[in-house]
Amino acid sequence: MSRWDDADTANKASTQLTNLRQPEFLMTLLSLQDVLASTISLSRYLQKETIEMQQASDAVQDTISILEDKRRNSEEIFGVLFNTVSELCTKYDIQITLPRAAGRGRHPIQDKEAYYRQTIYNPMLENIIQDLQQRLNAEVLQCFDLNKLLPSEALNCDDNKAKQLLCKFAAKYSHLLETPEHILLQNLNAEWALWRAKWRREREKADGTPLPKSYVEALEFCDVELFPNIRALLLILLALPSSVATAGRSFSTLRRVKTWLRSTMTTSRLAGLALLSIHRDIPIDKSEVIRKFSEKNKTRQKRRSL
Repeated sequence: MSRWDDADTANKASTQLTNLRQPEFLMTLLSLQDVLASTISLSRYLQKETIEMQQASDAVQDTISILEDKRRNSEEIFGVLFNTVSELCTKYDIQITLPRAAGRGRHPIQDKEAYYRQTIYNPMLENIIQDLQQRLNAEVLQCFDLNKLLPSEALNCDDNKAKQLLCKFAAKYSHLLETPEHILLQNLNAEWALWRAKWRREREKADGTPLPKSYVEALEFCDVELFPNIRALLLILLALPSSVATAGRSFSTLRRVKTWLRSTMTTSRLAGLALLSIHRDIPIDKSEVIRKFSEKNKTRQKRRSL
């Protein structure tokens, strides 16, 4: 394209080709390939529809540890990448050069590999690590205190820590449970003692039944009559989203459902069509839909009876 007769297209293609042949572009491209290979699994995992906050937190922390290992061993890892880039540059007749240092009092790096490692690879790793850590900052991690309601966590929690957590739960969630803080704290203390006694007894059984490890499993064993407040807190924990993937899917569905031919539909109908599109795996009884649709209007009922 850079040799086409069209001058405008040839100039743009020539400029783009020059940019692609820059060593900085090749270094960045292979660095991204190496770093994103460690995060692609996390990206796919966080897009699952059924994922709990604790699972998401563990996956993020594991990914951060891998990236931190890369940062500590950046000389060795980037050395392999630099050799690959050098081979590409030799193949396409590209010269790896260092930018000219400007200003006084500076001591430029003479080693090409060290320069590109410190200006491209290391900052890229540090930025991604910092971004992942910000997504799970102290304010966000406060929601994980409800994780102590899991049977395994409850049995390992000492009394002083349990008192602090229950006070925090009562202060933070009393308005959601529509219960005064002091009454909720009193109820939680009683339910907590009964909750721990239940799972201590289950753990001591001879059959060796494993304790629930997920919030859904714990909720199944949380009787609403015995543990109404703990059950409510578990429901709050389950309602906390671990990612925005589901919201993103809903917007994508909305663009497909609300076409220009359906621009005048009501909100309730639009929401119904969106739910049908999102949960298409749920079977629908068409005769039941027709029956309910006809019952909303007397004229439709007469036509249906004919």
